[in-house]
Amino acid sequence: MNVLRYRVAAIIITIKTKMVIMNTNGIKFLVYGLGVILCCFSSCRDSEENGDMEEEMELGPSILGDVDFVSGVRFFDPIGVPITEWRTANDKSIQGTLYPNPAVDQIILSHPDTIIAIWFVDAVCGADSTYANFESIMDTVSFTREEVDDISVLKLTSEVPVAPNLGLSLTSLDVGLYKVFWQLDDGTIEWQNVYKGSNPELSDAQSALNTSCQ
Repeated sequence: MNVLRYRVAAIIITIKTKMVIMNTNGIKFLVYGLGVILCCFSSCRDSEENGDMEEEMELGPSILGDVDFVSGVRFFDPIGVPITEWRTANDKSIQGTLYPNPAVDQIILSHPDTIIAIWFVDAVCGADSTYANFESIMDTVSFTREEVDDISVLKLTSEVPVAPNLGLSLTSLDVGLYKVFWQLDDGTIEWQNVYKGSNPELSDAQSALNTSCQ
């Protein structure tokens, strides 16, 4: 009788042990499964964030498309010869040039085509930045006459003389950074960034830009 009881007890212990092992494995499997799900979720999220970052790097910051934003300035001497470039200018001019730049009281717009309108816009700038795919972004940037007209501080339209070199007075403008737009007779709008200083010294213009564009 005692032997039978021992055998029954042994069987019960064995069954309970197997159940514990099964439960333990089940818990381990459940924990493992949850871990896999969390890892997949985390990986997907990281991939999505990395994809967003890559897309941002490919497309570049939208600020380059702001009508009043200036990322840099190209400087020209009094006869229109390029001197140097402060940062990377987001100009968009095929054949036109504004010079001298920096300017003081007058600036000349040289262009082979007929100009029907010119606008000066108070410009804003920020800290020096490196823009991914800068040229590709600038190829897509364009502005309408209405966008430019709405925020211009100086506008010349029907009174613009037709000539290869147009002398433009800056005496009514304060010292500072400007984005100058012009419209051709075919409707195309181009622009160039210009700095008006209190003197024509290039070093003074660069110093002022470094101070104000931080």
